Amino acid sequence: MTAEACAALPMWDDPETPVTCTEQDGIWHRERNGAHEDIVVRDGAAVRIIGSGGATADEIDAAAKAVHVPSSTELDQMFSDTPRTPPTPVERGDLPGNGDGAPIQPSGPGG
Repeated sequence: MTAEACAALPMWDDPETPVTCTEQDGIWHRERNGAHEDIVVRDGAAVRIIGSGGATADEIDAAAKAVHVPSSTELDQMFSDTPRTPPTPVERGDLPGNGDGAPIQPSGPGG
């Protein structure tokens, strides 16, 4: 992230209104028309923190300071319910073993 890239990145639904960017301790503080967000770049990962429901700039900053790239142990825990092997493909039963692979649609009476 650079000052130019930060300022060029639009905030939400208004790409025309300029964004003010300041950087402090690796956190890019962004502001436009009183709306705030932070961008944190850590270990090659960029995280945008956007407050909703009336979140203050201080609350957004606190969340930004807590951002970290998860360790392999944390990743294992986060994805512990993810299947380790991909599911097998479903056999359709209506695809021919040769030709163009189009489904078999036998004609009925009159057609």
